[in-house]
Amino acid sequence: MKTTNRALIKKRKAQILTGALTAFGNRGFKDTTIAEIAQSAGIAEGTIYNYYKNKREILISLVNQYFVSQRLFGNTGKLLLSTDSLELQKIIQERLQTNFENAKLLFLFLTEVQHNKKIRVKYARQVTDPIFQALETTLSSGIKQKRFRKVNILLVERALVSVLIGLSIIYNLEDDSGPLHQMRLADISLEISALFLNGIAEPMYSE
Repeated sequence: MKTTNRALIKKRKAQILTGALTAFGNRGFKDTTIAEIAQSAGIAEGTIYNYYKNKREILISLVNQYFVSQRLFGNTGKLLLSTDSLELQKIIQERLQTNFENAKLLFLFLTEVQHNKKIRVKYARQVTDPIFQALETTLSSGIKQKRFRKVNILLVERALVSVLIGLSIIYNLEDDSGPLHQMRLADISLEISALFLNGIAEPMYSE
């Protein structure tokens, strides 16, 4: 019975979050009502309150599902573990595919986080801070091993994450005729990996 209840709760929460994502995407977080989320999810409005107190809790749950669980930012640290261009291209392509598939949520969240301090603090503590720490460790190690040239680590780690986020935002802003929608994901990843490696890889020779 307990297993059945857990499965039902998980299913219902997923249903609510899917409905919320659609509703938020259509009207924005501020203008969306609980009733509209319920309608989008195909459930009664009162059912939502059995699982979430308000819209903010729903948004935070979306953040937990897509950000904290690293579905959007997972493996970012691996970007620096290899100077092999094919491996790097594969990792970038995997990340961009996930980001592009969730571009609407990313755009929605980054818009809302500017106006909501609680969500912004949670996002920083659970998402960006750990990513930056991991990148800093990996960059420092690569520089010591002379795989990377000396760089401003704090700047580079933010630039790397910004590339993935920024491209996803542009992807969401453009329509189907936009360049990012027209280009093959493999080609985009190849260009980024080449730019990345040429930008911080240790030169093969010195003058």
